[in-house]
Amino acid sequence: MIAKRSLELLRQKLGKKNVITEEEDLLTLGYDSTPELSGSPQVAAYPTSLDGIRAAMEVARNEGLPITPRGSGTG
Repeated sequence: MIAKRSLELLRQKLGKKNVITEEEDLLTLGYDSTPELSGSPQVAAYPTSLDGIRAAMEVARNEGLPITPRGSGTG
């Protein structure tokens, strides 16, 4: 489970609207139509700046979280 202090850091650096933690919002992010393979992330972060990317990478590294980039041109 991701630490509350790490979530707060992400929210400070990325903005609250760019850090998704609600289970119902994360559910669709763990599914890609691969048979028998699914999961749900603990958090989804959408950085909009280089500093935001750095913060997200630092939190992921400190928390031991995998990083799955989202393709450009979506959303």
